Amino acid sequence: MAMKPTAQQLNRHLPANGILCRGMITVVLVLLHAVLVRATIVAPPTGDASLGITVRSEAQALGDLILLKDLAVISTTDSRLKSRIGDIAFGGAPKPGREKRLSGRRIASRLKAEKWIPDSAVIRLPAQVLVSRAWQQVSRESLQRLFQDYVASKVRSGEFEVRKFKVRGDLKLPTGRLQLAVSSPARNNLCGSVRVRITARVDGRKCGRITLSGWVDRYEQVVCASRPIPRHAVLSETDIALQRINLSKAPTNLIVHINDAVGSRIKQRLDTGACLRTNMLEIPPLVRKGDRVKLVARGGHLAVSTVGIARKNGAKDDQIPVENITSGKTVTGRVINESTVEVLF
Repeated sequence: MAMKPTAQQLNRHLPANGILCRGMITVVLVLLHAVLVRATIVAPPTGDASLGITVRSEAQALGDLILLKDLAVISTTDSRLKSRIGDIAFGGAPKPGREKRLSGRRIASRLKAEKWIPDSAVIRLPAQVLVSRAWQQVSRESLQRLFQDYVASKVRSGEFEVRKFKVRGDLKLPTGRLQLAVSSPARNNLCGSVRVRITARVDGRKCGRITLSGWVDRYEQVVCASRPIPRHAVLSETDIALQRINLSKAPTNLIVHINDAVGSRIKQRLDTGACLRTNMLEIPPLVRKGDRVKLVARGGHLAVSTVGIARKNGAKDDQIPVENITSGKTVTGRVINESTVEVLF
């Protein structure tokens, strides 16, 4: 590092006749000080200066490592030497959008350790280098489109709207070819509060995760009561109709096809406009407790029939107890229709 000469040192070289005055000494000192303030460290050339390395005071790292080619202008006619010198690393680069400082002494020490660098190289270094990281910004608009496209691919039918869209995670990513993909799908039925995780890859390398969330309003037609329906009524087409509702504010297991409700018996009373759910319906019994039924006993090609009394309600294919009027014994049989129960033996 160059030393600043003092006034006493300069005075030793003044001619005795005092041709140089103190004013000139002051001017010289000011000029020398201005040169030193620029703070460059120059390795003195020995021989032909065929290699020059000029490090900038501000630089930008393009990858995960800080390389000399990111920091400096390398001047040489030897392309192989230029490439080798340019790949000298000075540690990890800062995160995208962040900064890191390197001292000129650290850079000089690192270059000195490389014994293969020619002694004739002229190296110019600032006292300090401010290194930033090249980065690209993921726009909120592109993430919202990704979120909406994901919901649309899963819903496939009906209409939906996204509200209260939010993004969590670092949107500053390294430069390169960016790919965003859903890595953790939503766990619910994509209705109401929905959250998905996005994996970001740059040039094929995983470099971050982003969480997207929003409130999804889904609109579909479901089966609703078109008039008041009493408990235990068997539903017909005149009792129900399709109605468009917001599913995000509705209960689950709604019935969406009229045919799935017609012929079923309602377990509870329904008001006009009430939505039908699967747990509200039951299959009406073909046989009721106390009904006289034909009790058929089958075995191979043999069938014997008698009269029995049903001891329990039963829909088609239900297993119910039936009392044999002739013997007084109770057996279990399968409901075939409204008047027949079959027993296998």
